[in-house]
Amino acid sequence: MLIMWLKNNPKNLITELEYYKNSHNKEFFYQTRGLDRRDIFQTLTELVRAARFIYLNKTCFNGLYRVNSKGYFKYTNRQL
Repeated sequence: MLIMWLKNNPKNLITELEYYKNSHNKEFFYQTRGLDRRDIFQTLTELVRAARFIYLNKTCFNGLYRVNSKGYFKYTNRQL
């Protein structure tokens, strides 16, 4: 999914990432991280999921993407 957006629609992905960059703060990070724990996660567009993945990857410890045993994103933000 991420590769598809990078290849076919990079401008849309960059625009979405600008939103994440401009919204970045502690509350926004934890809200974004917690989306996979809510029913709304299934309704997110592929574009939003791709941007969310990049945002979480870039803002977390050493760029690691880990999930717990339930499949939920695991890390806290190292910069906040």
